[in-house]
Amino acid sequence: MTSAPLLSIMIRHTRHGGWNRHEAAIQKDIQKKLNDLLCFEELGLTRYKEIRLQIEFSDRDGAINCGPLSCRRELLCAKVERDWRNKTDSDCSEMEAFIGESVSLLLLGLAVKLELAIDLLFESLPAILSGLSKEKLIALQDSARAAVAVSDAGSMTEEIFWQLVEKTRDTNISVHAENLLQALIELNPGEIVDFAIIQNQMLARAFRWDLWAVAYIAYDGCSDDSFESFRAWMLSLGQKNFHRSLGDPQFLVSQLSEILPSLEPFEEDFLMTVATAYEEKTGWSVADVLSRDELSFDTEITGQSWDEDKVCLQFPSICKGLNHQH
Repeated sequence: MTSAPLLSIMIRHTRHGGWNRHEAAIQKDIQKKLNDLLCFEELGLTRYKEIRLQIEFSDRDGAINCGPLSCRRELLCAKVERDWRNKTDSDCSEMEAFIGESVSLLLLGLAVKLELAIDLLFESLPAILSGLSKEKLIALQDSARAAVAVSDAGSMTEEIFWQLVEKTRDTNISVHAENLLQALIELNPGEIVDFAIIQNQMLARAFRWDLWAVAYIAYDGCSDDSFESFRAWMLSLGQKNFHRSLGDPQFLVSQLSEILPSLEPFEEDFLMTVATAYEEKTGWSVADVLSRDELSFDTEITGQSWDEDKVCLQFPSICKGLNHQH
């Protein structure tokens, strides 16, 4: 048995009410049973340290939808829809069977994708999960074979990231976003995911008080959401201009002065392009295959904070460069 967990099950909710008291306990119990019985060597997964299974429940009728499989992150997702409106917290046994069925489908989907022998799963799962017969597993296996399983292998680098940004550039940020969308759709899903990670890393570098002051002064106010879009606009300027703006906010002022009083930097098109591309390519959200750290581009803001009423006193050169256009 490997020292690292074989399976890490995460259950996410997009619903309200019902069974909330039981889910954590059931998740923990199923996790322990699987880890006690299954091991990497027997499943042929020796190159993995951990496999994460993510199950998202929603309060609607519908079948289990499996995918995508991330080879790089060893993560397999499933969306599970069922009508819980008539359920209560007392339905623990039924929920255990339901979660068990969902986990089994993910395991079988993983086995199909990685071309593993699944004899061990067929022998083990009914012993672990009550009410799960071999006949049911055979039916689930057929579903797993038909499930969406999208490879997450990719070769995206920061250099290629900037090449894509600059190759698709247009003076109109909405047109730029559309050009970039079409370019991203031509990539494989893993490359789109890596593009999203690099984009978030760049956005995090620009999460600074002085750059926020530029946007605030230029537009007489700038909310958190607007500052996200503003930073995305900074990315749209290209690698050289983006990094120069980080080193010299006054240069950013000169770039911004060319488009004032347009509100283009606050449009969300460019910010959401990569998420749109991944969803169009796979039918899934990029959030399904990114960790919390990879998703975040609002880490702790750096620099010296400023008072909204005194921002021009703290940044007089920025105010002068923008001619107090606010």
